[in-house]
Amino acid sequence: NAMEGDREMCLSAGMDDYISKPIQVPELVRALSQCPHYRQPSNPVVADQAVDFSVLQSLIDSIGERGAECLLGLIEIYLKDTPRLVQNMAQAISEEEPKAMEIAAHTLKSSSATLGGINLSKLCHELESLGRSETITGAAEIFAQLESEYQQLRVGLTKSAKKIEEQSLSPVL
Repeated sequence: NAMEGDREMCLSAGMDDYISKPIQVPELVRALSQCPHYRQPSNPVVADQAVDFSVLQSLIDSIGERGAECLLGLIEIYLKDTPRLVQNMAQAISEEEPKAMEIAAHTLKSSSATLGGINLSKLCHELESLGRSETITGAAEIFAQLESEYQQLRVGLTKSAKKIEEQSLSPVL
């Protein structure tokens, strides 16, 4: 029931193959047998996209022998200090103090980026820019995103720390 030219149009648009209706099983099997086999990526995408794990690995690699230990310490400090910074931002927004918001956002921006929290860092940059412009307009909406992103990052960093600890405790074969 395919219209004349449908197959050519689909193939020229980048499709690997084309099967018209009504589908015939032998034709479907032929088309599927010619498809490249799906391979699982070597570094599968983690559902938790709040943490850029390549940043964490680069940090470990750049520090050297004690990289994992240092990273665990950084994560611990970050998870301990960040709630205070988030609270400072919330208070600055509610009290309409753009300079205080700018300072808290600036502090959190760099530490988040260092630990792979790129999305959180970008949101901090937006709040920092608003504060530098001496305005709070739009800050509440950005801050709501920031809070959500922080919770995801917190979970991701906690999971990462556990994995790093497990790998550090594993005997070297």
